[in-house]
Amino acid sequence: MNTRSSGDSNRAARHSSRSSAMSDRLLTTREVAAYLQVSAATLCRLRQTGEGPPVIWVTARTPRYSETQVRAWVSQSSVSAASHSPASSLHLGEAA
Repeated sequence: MNTRSSGDSNRAARHSSRSSAMSDRLLTTREVAAYLQVSAATLCRLRQTGEGPPVIWVTARTPRYSETQVRAWVSQSSVSAASHSPASSLHLGEAA
């Protein structure tokens, strides 16, 4: 009756939220480096200094990156970098 269908819909909602969380693809260092157009060594250095995108450690030697978090990091870094560029700090008519 209704209790069964509401239970089924609750299970479906829980499954749907788990499925959407699991649909976020995990990327390798090589994939993220290629996306950012940097070397794997540069991405490793960014990871070690805490300047790179958030990392997920699958094992002690296996870093992975959430595709969603990498894209968000790029968007955030782009805005941050634009406000700190040398051109944006110069005023018209002033010598550098």
